Amino acid sequence: MPELKRPNGYWNLERLQAEALKYQTRQEFQQKSGAAYNAARRLRVRDLICGHMKKVKNPKGHWTPETLHAEALKYDNKVDFRAGSNAAFLTASRRGLLDRICSHMIPGKLPNGYWLDKENCAAEALKYKNRRAFSLGNSSAYHGGRGEDQFDWR
Repeated sequence: MPELKRPNGYWNLERLQAEALKYQTRQEFQQKSGAAYNAARRLRVRDLICGHMKKVKNPKGHWTPETLHAEALKYDNKVDFRAGSNAAFLTASRRGLLDRICSHMIPGKLPNGYWLDKENCAAEALKYKNRRAFSLGNSSAYHGGRGEDQFDWR
């Protein structure tokens, strides 16, 4: 819904403070009351009236290898880590620290080419009674092993 046009001089310090108190974050304030947010910027009172709001963004330099490791310890796998703390996950990934700080996590995905290894496919195949059960039970392993010419399925 578009905002109503306010007369010039409408936004004073008291009105801006009352408007800002309706919101929890600066982003929400800007999205839902852009005119008030921009007026606060123009009047240079934005920091004053937004003091009660939660800070969503961490300050520059917040993610050190130690803080990244501490954040990663809160999660059991990389999927949860990324969902729960995307900024930390992406920072660790960009810096090449992801494998080191996530070493305590349970692996969620097998490495690429895992089923191309004859021994891995053979160990998985032993869990099934016949080829059809194998193909239905673990199609990745079934098709990965079938790609290997030296693998004997009989």
